Amino acid sequence: MDTLYRVFADSPEYLARKNTPFSPTKVTHSELRAVIPQALFEKNTLKGLLYVARDVICAVLVYKLGVLIDPTTALLISRFGVSPLISIVFKWTSWAVYWYCQSVILAGWWCMAHEAGHGNISPHEWVNHLVGFSLHTVGLLLDAV
Repeated sequence: MDTLYRVFADSPEYLARKNTPFSPTKVTHSELRAVIPQALFEKNTLKGLLYVARDVICAVLVYKLGVLIDPTTALLISRFGVSPLISIVFKWTSWAVYWYCQSVILAGWWCMAHEAGHGNISPHEWVNHLVGFSLHTVGLLLDAV
């Protein structure tokens, strides 16, 4: 029993760190900004819109694959003679994978729309408004369905 306890016990390094008082670093905002390459602060409309297009295309492709889940399940039974139990497991697993992938993509949409609202997609304010409004609107419509 003592061996099992030692496996889950805290390490000496962790115990020493835990007993040391915390003090945050003394880095100023300007010092932090100085070590980041200046090119990372430049907004690029084309690059921002390419990221938006990439995520929209990914969402459409995953949707098209999701539409094929039920017909594929029926095809497994009718053409390939797969047992109904295996086809049901395939169907539910496919839907779980679909919803996971689509939720990650649409969460990315929300993040891009949010960042566009802060003016981080493009140096042009109207592009940021258009991207933010469009992605948030589509996200709300998909949520309502």
